[in-house]
Amino acid sequence: MTKSGHGSDVTNAQARQTALVVAAVLFFIAAWNFYRGRTTVVAVAGGIGVALIVTGLLLPALARRFHVFWMKVAAVLGYVNSRVLLTLMYYGVFALYGLVSRLAGRDPLQRRRGAKRESYWTERKRTRQSKEQFERLF
Repeated sequence: MTKSGHGSDVTNAQARQTALVVAAVLFFIAAWNFYRGRTTVVAVAGGIGVALIVTGLLLPALARRFHVFWMKVAAVLGYVNSRVLLTLMYYGVFALYGLVSRLAGRDPLQRRRGAKRESYWTERKRTRQSKEQFERLF
């Protein structure tokens, strides 16, 4: 198999598994929409699910092509989602936390105490760990 997982050497078992897993998810979506009374979605999702089961069990060459297509779609979705999630995390959590901390006057590194300090070392009267705990980590 190639490093990316979607090349010409996809096995029939991999292709069958991909088709059957996607079909199972589509059947779950169809069942949920049947419960909600949305018959059009049930027909579409169920029909695609049946086609994928037939493809996975009876047409291995077509199942391999579907597997390659599905892995390409997954790679694109992974690329986009990681950028979106990382952007939301940065601007929604870290930048917001930094802004609120600055507005509140928080200075955890004590950089505003003055530039004439000899050292920024913080002396501790007591620590949670003993010297022996650092020597024997496991």
